[in-house]
Amino acid sequence: MIIDKEELTLVKILALANLENRKVLEIGCGDGRITKGLLANSGSLIAIDPDSAAISTAKERIPEVDFRVGSGESLGFLNDCFDVVLFTLSLHHQNSSKALKEAAKVLNDDGQILIVEPVADSEISIICDIIESETDALNNAINAINTSMFKVVFAEEFYPEWEFENNRELYSWLFDHYQIPYDKSKVVRINKLLGDKKRSRPINLGDKHVIISLVIDAD
Repeated sequence: MIIDKEELTLVKILALANLENRKVLEIGCGDGRITKGLLANSGSLIAIDPDSAAISTAKERIPEVDFRVGSGESLGFLNDCFDVVLFTLSLHHQNSSKALKEAAKVLNDDGQILIVEPVADSEISIICDIIESETDALNNAINAINTSMFKVVFAEEFYPEWEFENNRELYSWLFDHYQIPYDKSKVVRINKLLGDKKRSRPINLGDKHVIISLVIDAD
């Protein structure tokens, strides 16, 4: 399985954030898939995720990064200590309003918040909804952004692509990712959505993300 074959997410982040010589906090780093590209471009980098197993994997893969187990809802850092705070597909996985308030505390006055979030109507999201819908959580995250102390200075949708070797790899990833037992009835529904793609080798599925740049609203 290849997530974001062309690494569009990293490309978009680097295009929007000047990380050179800047102190960066990544919230929701997972196993470090995006983090490695941030390291090569930032002054200093701390990356956190609540999943201790993912953090262990990230530390093994990229030992140069300061990885820590942590949540965006409770950032144990000094105030005004980061130039850039990045939420990597993670804002909707927590209390979004609380996480944004925490980010504001640790962000310098002239700092930048960068948020990458999935969009609910993509091909991969619709398939994932069969296992567990994130639509409400995604809507809550966008609402939290719009009602926060931050001002949106840029927002853009972009379209990564996922590649699975075959339909079996897709099923395996879905049930493993959401940590539920194999369910034949769900596979039937997934196959219906896939249509002729279920016979493809490989299977390419479209995704949709939005990247949003925020600054503290001084008005």
